[in-house]
Amino acid sequence: MKKVEHIEKSFHNTHVTRSEWIPNRQFKPSQLYSAVVQDDKYETSEYSSDWSLVMCHLDNMPCPVCHGINGHADCIVVAVDGASRGNGTDNAKGAIGVFFGPTSRYNVSLMLIKDTAPTNQKAELCAGIVALRKCLKIQAIGVVTRYHTRPLKQVVVKSDSEYLVKGMTDLIFKWKRIDGMNHKGEPIKNYDLFRRLDYLVRQLNDKDVEVLFWLVKRERNKDADRLANHALGMR
Repeated sequence: MKKVEHIEKSFHNTHVTRSEWIPNRQFKPSQLYSAVVQDDKYETSEYSSDWSLVMCHLDNMPCPVCHGINGHADCIVVAVDGASRGNGTDNAKGAIGVFFGPTSRYNVSLMLIKDTAPTNQKAELCAGIVALRKCLKIQAIGVVTRYHTRPLKQVVVKSDSEYLVKGMTDLIFKWKRIDGMNHKGEPIKNYDLFRRLDYLVRQLNDKDVEVLFWLVKRERNKDADRLANHALGMR
């Protein structure tokens, strides 16, 4: 019973209003967490292996026992990654990996359709699209754990692709103002995929779910990378 009570208390809910949402959609732990919080403690699957939860930035000190901080039950981290082989050739292949948690039924390991002329950049963007589509389904039923069902309030898309993260936290706003055309009047590469991502973000926003993008080093994205490369290795 004590363990259950501990877990119950460890789940925090966010009370962030739209006016407090981060305008550029960028998740930057260094601006949220105390310096004493280790950089591998910004997310946790300790309370449910189905989810990676965002750690509460209001907890300034880690627990003296587990050295972690409390997780938000309504804020999830989804890791995404794309992999490709043979870019620019007729035999090009691409795959995506989407990781919500060690045992999550929403995890994805999938080959891209060959007609899309797969590239690594396309694969990264497609992984983000699939992840946000899954998040819309999660929003409809809530974040279900053994102890709670909470309405989804925040999604943090974790990626080691600067192309994806910078595109969605900076460039997309400029591209939309110029209708996706560059200074030569030519279409911006992969703008259709960025627009689809932006549309999914706005769909979630309309349902009161904040969507942020988190750029991490490749070693911090091993789970999504493993799923993408598993699918690629199957063909």
